[in-house]
Amino acid sequence: NWDRAGRDAHPMNCIDWTQARDFCAWWGGRLPTADEWYAEASADGKRDYPWGDETASCARAVMNDGGNGCGRDGTSAVCSKSSGNSIHGACDMAGNVWEWTSTESGAERVVRGGGWSSDASGLRASDRRTGSPSLRSLGLRPTTDRRRAGGATADATVRFSAAAAPPMSSGSPTRPSAVTDARRSEERRVGKECR
Repeated sequence: NWDRAGRDAHPMNCIDWTQARDFCAWWGGRLPTADEWYAEASADGKRDYPWGDETASCARAVMNDGGNGCGRDGTSAVCSKSSGNSIHGACDMAGNVWEWTSTESGAERVVRGGGWSSDASGLRASDRRTGSPSLRSLGLRPTTDRRRAGGATADATVRFSAAAAPPMSSGSPTRPSAVTDARRSEERRVGKECR
């Protein structure tokens, strides 16, 4: 979505893990851990989806329902599905773009949230996948640590969905690396997100 006409309000995508980490630092935050992300998206494990237990549909998430991207074959503006917000109001935690976390899984990083080409099962808060840090087709969600009185750090809250794109080279994205296990078809769908 970076540098594409009419996409200023769309989520950042087509960024690798290092770019996501660096943008979060520039923004004054960090990538959430996979556990922090899950806690917000599931109301601490009490919900299947950020909004509750009702199955995902285009009424609540940008997903593959009536076609990729709810029939638009791409992302939608950030926070355009407010009925899909989390218990604390975080938008787009299910669908639109997969999101990097800071959590490592071997040589790969954990990704969460599902994207515009994911079906309902890929949008569950419990869905946890991994990808090579060089995969350039995901997005991000910066988070900051809240501070208690006296300066002690409280638990982090995932609460921001970035709409601005970070400075990036104007070169073409590289072909994504393979993702784990039987996710080859997912890689093909994810790779389409950067055309």
